[in-house]
Formats: sequence, C-alpha cells, structure tokens
Amino acid sequence: MTQFVWQPIRGRFGDWLIEQLQSGRWTNAIFVSAFVRMPGLTTLAAAIDTFNDAGGELRAWVGVNFHGTSEEALRFLVAKTAGSYVAYNPGSSTFHAKVYAFYNPHRAIVAVGSSNLTGGGLFTNTESNVIVSVRRRAKPGSDLLDSVLDGLQTLPRENIQPLNDALINQLVASGLVSFEASSPLSPDEAMGGFSGAAIPPFSHVPVLPPPRGTAYSPPKRSRRARSGGGQSAPSSLPGPSVFVMTLSVRDTRQRRGFSREVYIPLAARDAEPVFWQWPYRFVNDERRVQVRLHPAHAGPTVLDDRRLWYYPTKHEFRFNLGPLLAGASPGDLVVVEQTSDPTVEYDVTVVAQSDPDYSQWAPLAAQTVDSGRRWGYA
Repeated sequence: MTQFVWQPIRGRFGDWLIEQLQSGRWTNAIFVSAFVRMPGLTTLAAAIDTFNDAGGELRAWVGVNFHGTSEEALRFLVAKTAGSYVAYNPGSSTFHAKVYAFYNPHRAIVAVGSSNLTGGGLFTNTESNVIVSVRRRAKPGSDLLDSVLDGLQTLPRENIQPLNDALINQLVASGLVSFEASSPLSPDEAMGGFSGAAIPPFSHVPVLPPPRGTAYSPPKRSRRARSGGGQSAPSSLPGPSVFVMTLSVRDTRQRRGFSREVYIPLAARDAEPVFWQWPYRFVNDERRVQVRLHPAHAGPTVLDDRRLWYYPTKHEFRFNLGPLLAGASPGDLVVVEQTSDPTVEYDVTVVAQSDPDYSQWAPLAAQTVDSGRRWGYA
C-alpha cells in the first residue's frame, strides 16, 4: 500500500509518526533527518517513550548543517534512542536526507519526503511524504527497507560519528550547533550562511559536482517593452568548481632537498584560468593559497597556506602540496574543489586507485597531454 501525506492539506506527518510509534506493531524504527529541533521532538516524546517501554529500538541519523540542529535536540536523542549518529561532510555537501522507517521481522513501512524533525517539518509547513508498506522478504537486499538500511551502512565512514555527550560538546565548541533558546530561528524557515568547517573527527569526502548547465540568454524584449535601447543580457554559465587530474611519478616522488609539488598542465590552467584566478591574483607569477589537504587513505586533514606558481623558464604551473602527497602513488587522482568557506579557497584530496570512489572521479579526467597525464573540470 502506498500513501501520500500532503501536509497540512491532507494530514500531518507528525501525527503519522506518533501513530506508528504507539501502534505496538513495530520492533524497530529509524529516523533520518537533516535538521532536528525541540519543537518537533517534544511532540513525539510521549510516543517515543511508549515505543521504548514496549521494547522497541529507535535509532536516528541527523545532520548539523546550517545551524539547523540544536544542542538540546541532540541530547534528547542521546537519552531517548538506542543509538544515534551525526552525519556531516565538511565542505560544500550537505546532509539533507529525510527518511523514516518502522519494521519487524515480517513487515515494514517506509516514508521518504521533505519533513525534518522540527515543529514546522512535522506539523505546520507545507511538506510532502510518500509512505510505502512492504512485506519483508527472506532474501536480504530484496525490499525497500533493505535499500534504506544498506544506504545508511554505506554512508562514508569519515562523515558519520556516533552521537554522545562528548561529540555534542565538540560540535557546540565548534559553533556547528548551539543552544536552541539562543537561536530560535527554524531552519525550515531560513537557511543560509557557510556550513563547511572541518570539525574533527569528521573529515572531508569529495562529492561529484552537479553537471554543468548550458548557457542561457534571456529572450530580447520587444521594442515596445524596452525602457531604453538596451540589448538582451549576455549569456552566463557558472565556471567549474572541481579540477581532477591523475598524479604522475614526478608528482609523487620525494627528492632530497626538494618540496613536493603537483605539476598542472598549462593546457589545463589556460582552459579555465578563473578557477586558478590566473593571472590577475598572481604577483611575480605566484600567489599564496589557503587550502585544506586530505591525503590518501584517510590521512589526517591539514589546513595550510601553500604556494601556487608559474615557473616561466620551464613553462610549468606548479601547486606546492607537500603533506598531501604522503602515501600517494602514480595513477591516483588529485581532486581540487573550490569551497564556500571564506577562509579556505580549495579542498584538495588524493583519491587513491584503491578507493571505492575512484571509478566515479576518474571519468572526469578526460583530457590528455603529451606526458599521458589526464585532467578535467566539472
């Protein structure tokens, strides 16, 4: 059976959650929400107690972007769930999922939609959620619930941390979450600002950017509609946000007395000079760049000031990335991402050939140069 909740016109999603928690039908429940706030959780508190008292096991996966989750809400989850997790990817990728599931050995019901665990998300906002009832199958991975559970298990381990008081204290100290009474604005009504700071123990995982759009020129207005003799606006197309390149032996070797540098083909630099801010921010053919370095094999993240420069005598464009290259091998990929952090210009990651994500990134490096090195933008 499939049900559609079109809140608040046709039901309220919070009422459906309360009904399931109190039904006595389910042994397990999963809540996945981008934002969690106390006005949403307090409406569910009595029903959660009923579920727990009956021996139910509730687990939650929640995000902390855009200051949408509060300290009080996280402490509530520590107290009321059998185990919860915080999902956070420093950089430009936001944990924005909303999935709710109840199940027992024989049946399951799964809701996927737009509702966060906030007062607005559960009761007052215009929200939509599709609810699907399924019969559990003996073969693992063969039903919708298995797909949900598998998806949670395959979230990048660098972005998932068990929720406990120590982690909450760390998130509060970093400014990612705050006391709700001091920040009453709900994320369902207002979202904005930078939310990409690197907060240990979370580490950055590069995310494929969306496909680049096609240039669009607004149609010219008719002569009668013009207030003057202006012409149509020029077409505009955002530049790429990611550069991908294979590393060569020259990039990864360590020569005594020399710093480690990545050699970027001049063809790559000249194809998208704005990405590197070449040449207008270079002084004497070089500039200093604030970067976050993410070495191969989940090595520790390094926030550093590095040299990006052009060596005119040898016609080489070099990026001094020192500690990033520890453990890197020829054929690995270097991924350079522009960030939305005003204090950090690039996230730079080595994606090893043994990394499961290598097959996603490698096709982006579709251009080649005489040395055999491959590169590309997205």
